[in-house]
Amino acid sequence: MSITLRDVGALVNLPPLGDTIFPGILIFGVAPKFDKKLTESYSSLQNCYNHSSAEPSHAKRVAFLQIWLCKYILCVPSMKPSMSYLPIAHELARGRPLNLCSFFLAALYRGMASLQFQLKNGVSPTGSGPLWFTQMWLKAYFPSLGALSLSFHTASCYGLAIDPLSPVTMSRRDIFSFFYTLDSIPSFFPFPPFLTPDYVQPPSTLDSASTSLLVWVQFLTGRELFHDIFTGTNAKAEFEIYAPQFFARQLGFGQTWPVPPCYSRNLIDGFHTINKVEAEAINTRNILLTSNFSLAPFNPSHVIHQLFEQLWPSV
Repeated sequence: MSITLRDVGALVNLPPLGDTIFPGILIFGVAPKFDKKLTESYSSLQNCYNHSSAEPSHAKRVAFLQIWLCKYILCVPSMKPSMSYLPIAHELARGRPLNLCSFFLAALYRGMASLQFQLKNGVSPTGSGPLWFTQMWLKAYFPSLGALSLSFHTASCYGLAIDPLSPVTMSRRDIFSFFYTLDSIPSFFPFPPFLTPDYVQPPSTLDSASTSLLVWVQFLTGRELFHDIFTGTNAKAEFEIYAPQFFARQLGFGQTWPVPPCYSRNLIDGFHTINKVEAEAINTRNILLTSNFSLAPFNPSHVIHQLFEQLWPSV
């Protein structure tokens, strides 16, 4: 099992649609320049723009999105607004659709990998990245570890119906025993339809123009996802592997064995940084993978294949 793009959509309603966020992303116009003092803390940035107006200015929208991204979504380790995400906030404020779902999942994968590396090497863990989603995901798939909030009937998404901040009363030994003795999970997709967006449900049509099908192409296509984007002269990025073929049952499919392989430089160097040219090459390959992807209905046939007729007598 693993956290998938479908889980992100089901829990926090971030659809994997929009332009890919990578160093080659187009930045139209000039992003607002915040005074250095305003980037020292979230409160300083908030206090500067926390005044009512009939119509929020573009700078105020950018400031809000900057705090939303850095503090509440991506949970940057610096504990203050990161100017690395300013171009993303700028584009979102302009109304440009960006694929935050894939960007978020890559940041989560990197945060989990960094935490594992720190614990393995005796380094004090920083807990950077959106690790809060992991606790929410565990409570969704394993209800014994959590509970729904009292207002779950009015929640706009399943993530708000879970009480992720309530302390777990189980000890580490109890949690280990829980998973060690676990025979099966209650469901490979435990999210109720009335609390999840329609696009996380299997597509009802194979029409290539269907939004649901476009979303599922993103769910099912294995590729490299970008995160930690830096623009400018020394533009660079980091990436994580998304390999849904390893957890096909969570997506409603039978699990093949052996699992189809995946190829990525990330398998050799998990913390590899790429430049703008390398990122553009990966993005081009990802576009090719998603554009060539197609779903086809399975139609069992009663006709015996000739190869089977030739093979069977020799068995």
